[in-house]
Amino acid sequence: MDSNTGTSQQEQQQRVEHLPRWSWNLYPANRIDAARMVVPLGCVYAPIGSPCTELYYEPLRCVCGGVLNPHCIIDYRSRTWGCPFCGTKNNSPPQYAQITEHNLPSELVRWNDTVEYVSTVKRDPPTFVFVLDTCIDTEGEINGLKEFALDALSKLPEEVRICLITYGTTVQIHELSGVTDYPRSLVLRGSQEVTVDALKKIMREPQQFVGVLSNVKSTVTLILEEMQQDVWPVPKSHRPLRCTGAALSAAASILEIVSPNIGSCILGFTSGICTEGPGIVVETTREKFIRGHADIRDGAAAASFWETSCAFYESLMHRIVKQGHSLSCFTASLDQTGIAEMKLCIQASGGVVLNDESWCKEPFRQSLHRFFERREDGTLKMGLNVTMDVITSATWKVMGVIGQCVGTGKKSSSVADYEVGMGGTCQWTACMMDSTTNFAIYFDTTSAPPSEAAKQAVRYAQFITKYEIGNEVRTRVCTVTHQVQCSTSMPELA
Repeated sequence: MDSNTGTSQQEQQQRVEHLPRWSWNLYPANRIDAARMVVPLGCVYAPIGSPCTELYYEPLRCVCGGVLNPHCIIDYRSRTWGCPFCGTKNNSPPQYAQITEHNLPSELVRWNDTVEYVSTVKRDPPTFVFVLDTCIDTEGEINGLKEFALDALSKLPEEVRICLITYGTTVQIHELSGVTDYPRSLVLRGSQEVTVDALKKIMREPQQFVGVLSNVKSTVTLILEEMQQDVWPVPKSHRPLRCTGAALSAAASILEIVSPNIGSCILGFTSGICTEGPGIVVETTREKFIRGHADIRDGAAAASFWETSCAFYESLMHRIVKQGHSLSCFTASLDQTGIAEMKLCIQASGGVVLNDESWCKEPFRQSLHRFFERREDGTLKMGLNVTMDVITSATWKVMGVIGQCVGTGKKSSSVADYEVGMGGTCQWTACMMDSTTNFAIYFDTTSAPPSEAAKQAVRYAQFITKYEIGNEVRTRVCTVTHQVQCSTSMPELA
């Protein structure tokens, strides 16, 4: 096999890895025939999947938002290019004046269906807020939590920013600036939500509570090593007062102050159920049992806090997603920890849950190491503050997305009348994802007459994913085609 053939096969293989996987290779050209199909037209797509061609300049966009791609019609004489999505003819900028059929920029090369634009403007580093539960029963578990948190701290790049919060009956936001020789912290009530306005009134210098890891690592390490069990007394036959919801709301508020619209993460380390303040799951007395699935379904007394707690975490989700922040929880407990109430907040923000019965378990540590995996340049593999736009040609529309994301409500001509999953928009946001994150995206054919729809032999769609990784802002553009089939014969469509 000669080198040219080998190169061509390698390029084809890389191209297939980047492209989505479809439920149908062909699909009817109109709704009448499409209505007879049992399985809808959709694809599974990894927004920041395997590596692709990187371009160190800004993408060239059409008025509809589409990006220059190999399927555009190029007029070399008039120096214009036609958009396959809206049909608009756009003028090429001066830097594209020298292109010819044999001298094409990378984004026009036929096998570059997926390219990634790396912005030359650097962004601020992300902020990681550690939220640690100190209501732990045994000395062995508190030491295990210390080691687990220190292990997580050691996995972070030196340039990221850190904030440290501990909680039990109260919430403590620790000062990291090192202004004094002794550790100080801001103590807040655990019985109420910590809002941004309330935090601004009592926190005159927010930057004292956040620091670059390379500068404050020794301070954070000292605080973690000296961390003790919550000193608030626990009456016999009672659970400890644990204000998980208040602590997470404090983390969201401080991120909103010091890191607005910059991809950042809240990392919750909890060892039990919330019994105080917003997000409460059960009362402290052990005479009251923790709700189960049947209690939630039947609306039993054991699930009396379910609706209010879910509403609190839903409002918290909207707050953190709006700012591009995510929530992940690491839990170590033999009993429930209230993740069911937090589920929407964690999923919608792209977060993860790691769960085990003890902080000292080795598989727990291995999962933590995978969560903080790094690239070759030392930055974390996770993409933060992610937005994905879907642009389609006139013969089909996007109905919605199923996955760990939230629709932003952005409207365009690419939005279908019917919805599947999170629909009614052409843009979705996921505050954190990695190369294994996949979305299911569903499409609907237009209501054009069969004779008109059949004139278009190919449909076009483009997935534009903007995300932050390290100190870079990247935009991945994947352009796909899908064949139109006038016949609904199953052998032809399969």
